[in-house]
Amino acid sequence: MTVQKVVHLPTQAEMEQAKISSRTLAKYANVDRVQMSLRGSNGETDELALPGHVIQILLDVLSEMSRGNAISLIPHHQELSTQEAANVLNVSRPYLIGLLEK
Repeated sequence: MTVQKVVHLPTQAEMEQAKISSRTLAKYANVDRVQMSLRGSNGETDELALPGHVIQILLDVLSEMSRGNAISLIPHHQELSTQEAANVLNVSRPYLIGLLEK
């Protein structure tokens, strides 16, 4: 996985949708496994089986979206260049280097 380069700030409608969705999803936060039905705007449908801990990750994403925040995911094992790290932190590379050298 690479660092996401495009930042999408949720619209007001997406913020409200995230808030409503998180209330529904929260009922399943403490289960070991969840079965989900998906239906896209194109009419396509699918069934998913997810481990319970994925629900908490989705709740975290929805919570941030409902506040108007953009989300980036970075795997724990991911190594970042100093430029990528600066981009994630929204600081300049020289500033980040200065912090690292302290």
